Order: sequence, then C-alpha cells, then structure tokens
Amino acid sequence: MRTYLDHIEARAELVDLSAKRREHEIKLSRLYKELVSKTAWLATKKNATHKVLQALQGYVNAISRIGQGTGPNATRYRRDAREAMLDAADAVPCWIMNHARISEAMPPEIGAFDLVIVDEASQSDLWALPAILRGKKILVVGDDKQVSPDGSFISSQRIDELRTRFLTDQFYQADMTQGKSLYDLASRVFAGSSVMLREHFRCVPPIIAYSNKYFYTDQIQPLRIPTASERIEPPLVDIYIPDGFRDRRDINDYEAQAIAEEISAILDNVAFMGRTIGVVSLLSSIDHVKHIDTLVRKRCDGIELLHRKFECGDARTFQGSERDIIFLSMVADKSNHHALSGLSYEQRFNVAASRARDRMYLIRSVELNDLSVNDNLRRNLIEHFNKPIETSSILTGEIIELCDSGFEREVFSTLSSLGYRVIPQVKAGAYRIDMVVEGSEDCRLAIELDGDPFHGPDRWQHDMERQRILERAGWVFWRCFASTWTLRKDEVLQELKAQLAAMGIEPIGATQYAPNLVEKRIWKPSIQKDEEQIVDNSNSEHKEPEIFIQEVLNDNLSEIEEEEGDSTEAESNIENYDYDDLEPKDHIDEDLGSFDKIHTSVMTRRLDDVTNQEIQNSIIKVLSQRPDNSCIIDNLTAYILKELGVRTHGSPRLIFGRRIKKYLNALERKGKVEQYTTKKNNKRVRLRHEDKTIQSDIFA
Repeated sequence: MRTYLDHIEARAELVDLSAKRREHEIKLSRLYKELVSKTAWLATKKNATHKVLQALQGYVNAISRIGQGTGPNATRYRRDAREAMLDAADAVPCWIMNHARISEAMPPEIGAFDLVIVDEASQSDLWALPAILRGKKILVVGDDKQVSPDGSFISSQRIDELRTRFLTDQFYQADMTQGKSLYDLASRVFAGSSVMLREHFRCVPPIIAYSNKYFYTDQIQPLRIPTASERIEPPLVDIYIPDGFRDRRDINDYEAQAIAEEISAILDNVAFMGRTIGVVSLLSSIDHVKHIDTLVRKRCDGIELLHRKFECGDARTFQGSERDIIFLSMVADKSNHHALSGLSYEQRFNVAASRARDRMYLIRSVELNDLSVNDNLRRNLIEHFNKPIETSSILTGEIIELCDSGFEREVFSTLSSLGYRVIPQVKAGAYRIDMVVEGSEDCRLAIELDGDPFHGPDRWQHDMERQRILERAGWVFWRCFASTWTLRKDEVLQELKAQLAAMGIEPIGATQYAPNLVEKRIWKPSIQKDEEQIVDNSNSEHKEPEIFIQEVLNDNLSEIEEEEGDSTEAESNIENYDYDDLEPKDHIDEDLGSFDKIHTSVMTRRLDDVTNQEIQNSIIKVLSQRPDNSCIIDNLTAYILKELGVRTHGSPRLIFGRRIKKYLNALERKGKVEQYTTKKNNKRVRLRHEDKTIQSDIFA
C-alpha cells in the first residue's frame, strides 16, 4: 500500500516540473525585454544618419534655451526646435514630454504617432487635447477619484458664453469646460473601452484599505507585502490633540507642533533612517501648510529634510507621488468643523490617504462625537484608524489561531519550534498565502499547503494561475500536499529547511502574537518658556545650573531614594550584587539636592535646545558620578535633566526620556554602557569597565 501511494504521489516529479516551469518563465521574461530593447535600438540606429544626429542635437539646444518660454528670444527658439524636429522625429521611436511642449516643439507636418499615451490624465485639462489629436491610437490613464483641474474663481456665465460661441456643434461640450479633466472627457467618449487596473503596489494593506473601502468599493487588490526592513509597525498612528484649535487663518498651531515634534523624533531614530516624509493638510489652507513647514524646518536639519524628500502641502501637491511616511493634518477643531462634502473633497481625502507606503499618521483635534453625522469624510477616516477595515476579521490573539486547518497548524507549530518566524494567512491582493517564513536581509518564502479534500485536480489550474500572479509580484513559493506531509514528514521537512537555507532564511525567533495595526496617542503642548524654572545650588562645588523636577521631588523622590540606596562595599562586586537588598536612605539623595538649597530663576534652556551629542555626553557623565557608575534606568532622565539644567514635566519629559533611552541603546551597541536586570527585576545601566575613566575633554 505504501509503495502504491508513493507511486501515485510523485512529489519528486512535481518539484522538478515546478522548477523547470519557473526557470523557463524567467528566461522568457528576460528574452522579451531584450528583444524589445534591441529592436528599438536597431530601428533607431538605422534611422540615425548624420543629418538626423545633427537635428537631434539642434533640437536639444533649442529646447534648453526656451527655458520658461518668457524670454525675448523664446519665439525664435521654438521655431528652431520645430525645424529640427522635422528631421529628428523619425529617428526616435518614443518621445516623452509634457503636453505643453508638444505644440511648441512638434510641427504638424510630422503627422500622427502610432500611439499617444497620456498619463495622470485626471490632472490634465483641455489644453492636453492637441496631444491626443496626434495619435492614431490613444491610451488615457487616470483616475476620476483623484484631484481634477480646479474650475474655481471662473465666472460660470463667461464659461457658458464661450461654450455657446465655440462649442455649439460639439456633442461632448458639457465635458469640455474648466474643471473637467481629459480623463473625464475620455471616460465619456470611450465609455465602452475602459479598463480598471486593480492591482496596487504602493501602500501596505492597512493603509490603502481606507480608499479601497470608501472610494473604490473594495475593487483594489493590494499586492505589496513589505519586507522586514520596509515594515513599520504599526502602520497607522492616530494622534489626538484635546486642546487643538483652528484660528481665523485656518491654522491649527498644536497640530503643527505635534507634527514637527514627531518628525524631529523620526529623524533622530536610526530605525527610520532614509525614510521619506510628507505632510498633507486635509484643509486647503496655505497658511497652515506654511506654518507646519516653518516649524519643521526650525527644529530639523535642512540637509536631512532634503534627503528625506520632505514636502508639505495639500492633496494636489502629492498627487502622482508617494512618501514612506505621511502625516495627515485634519486642522478642524471641536468648534470649527463644518461638514465637508462634494466630489472635490472626496478626491482630496482619497489622494491624501493613499500617498503613504509604510506608515500614515492622522493628527486631529476632534473626536467622532464632535462631528456632524453628515461629515462622512472625516468620520470615515477616524473610524478607519479606530479599526482598519482590511483587518476587521483578523484575530488579535495568538497567531496560530489564524491557521485554516489542522495541517496548517501542524506545519506552523513545527517551523515555530525550530525558531523560524512564520506568519499564517498573509493577504496579498485578492489572494491569501497560507503562510510566509521570514528571515533576515528581507528574505521570505511563501508556503502553500494543499489539503487533499480542497485542492484536488479541478483546483490545480486555478492554484497555479494564482501562484504565477504572486510570483510576478516577487514571491517565491514552496508547495506541499497534506498526503505527502503525512507519508514522509521528515523527508519533506528536510526539503523545506534546505529551501529556506538556500534562500538565506535562518531561524530568527518565532512570532506568537499578531502585531497591532494602530497606535493611539494623546498629545499635549509643551510648557511655555517663560513658565520654566531652574534650581540654583549656590553651596555646591559645581556651579552648573541644577534641575528641580517637581513630579520627582513631590511624587517619586522617596521611590528613587529607596531604589538607589547607599553605596556600600558590597556594591564593589557589581556582577553579583543584588541592588534590591539595599536599605533606603533617611535623607534626600544629594544628587537631586535638598529643599533648602532650591532657588528658582528664569529658565535659560528648553528641551528643544538640547542636542543629541549633549544627551550622549550627559549619560556618560552622570553614570561616572554615580556609585559604582550605575543607576536605575527609570531615574536616568531626572539626573540628565539636572545635568543639562532643564526643568520640565508631563508629556515633554516622557518624550525626552524616550530620546535618552534611544541613545542609551546606541551607547550600549558601541560598548560604552551595559544595561542589565537585577534579581528582583530592577532594570539598571552601568558604565563598562573600560569607560569608567572619563576623559575630561568629553565635557569641555
């Protein structure tokens, strides 16, 4: 019986055929590309006589001299370009230019092109008509759900007069006016020849789910599943500002401050190195956009912002482009939030919410119950951040519960026990992959587990078509039947491990729980500069300004005293000492100062003025002054604020604490400090032995 089952199962033959198919498809794809490229260059070479090459160079020179087209010689340069084009046109098989250049650079004598393609046609107005008139065939690419030409501030009476005068006999005159795009006109004229491109490769699924739900009726198939280095978790961040307000110039200063603060933190975080950033105002307020841009550039390095392609604008600014991280500023507040409706607002929200590749922030000063029931655009966006539509049916418990069958659970458990990172039921477009194994360096393998009752011969063709589509998106597959796994589990498992090893996928730790998709925050503004104070310890040997941390002295001081304790001889053996056994002091830690030494004065520094280098130097200096060069990590913020001469509390202090921990981790990676946990689970940090002697020039 076993021999017969082995005979009809024929796994070796299936694996061999699958490998050959993949190899042939890769070769064919490469050959098609080479054929098209070489054919085009061959035709170009045949037509590129000496006269043609001269004409091409003359055309380039003329176009470069036209510039903005407003100079005194612009007319002559346009004429030179058209004359050169007469000889150069046949030599180049494909011309790419904006439609404004076509009329001024290509004389009508050239005739019609075989094909004219107009991209981003939803942004093109009627001035693009001369371009499509030059094509024997035309391909108009656009999206009526995205921002169209603006017909505002133009008299409708004047438009009616011109339409009556010039377009009386034109059948499509209603679509040939200001505010209508070339795509609008084409979608009506060629209504029976439209094709919708459903595959989406820009945004991660939880981001594009908003547009897919509310603007495309769930017809989009998001195929991009980010690799480990691309992935930002969570992909959605909702920041609510209770005290945010919109002034008479439509500026929401608190939202602008929150955005600038978060962008500054992103630039300082090595985990976001190289990520591009954009800010979109959901209200077309030039003043608000300028205010955000000003605050960001005051806080952040201009060169770094340039490298991050930082831009701030409305939805129209970002149409046709993308960023890794996008901030959406809602601007509206609790008392000034009239409902938004109409096609133009729908287009703005759709474009704004589909520009982010890996993470999208929503910065808002309103809650759902503040908004009108008719304000669907804002309400739907907030609701999406409350519960991303794309994942509404995904469990939030143990990740193994996502598996569809006992076969999948067995394979998942086996790989997880070996230390592999396995994610079951990964959604890719309209399809789901049974499970994906991730490794370092962005390597990953898609695993398809074919249960015999559900994947019989009648399903094989459909399964292979689905696999080919996903392979075109970059996926590599490994398949296995349930019967094969049952018959030869050890052999098949070794085959799978060999495939993983060949792709460089090694065990990096199993994942037990599904990741969160949304992070919720509440943001409050920093204390104003004139409210900040410092402590002046005039009796101290050190004359640096000292800090008075109100919440530490009032609430946490006794806890710090108990946890830190006196320095004893037992602490000299730092490797074996249990810091939790220390007795609490009867007096206030002299590092924090005593109440009778405290004098307040006007604060001369703010957290914004503290540089990253100062933070790193302060960490080393504070630890060097502590008993045995160590302290509890949670208390480090208070010591460093005192060292820097800054007083703050609340949210800004917590944010500053996160900055300290980030650079603490960086110093640990460099071998300067070491973080460890005591027997009673106290988390501490200490200087490494080789760094306990601090060079004086560090603090010069």
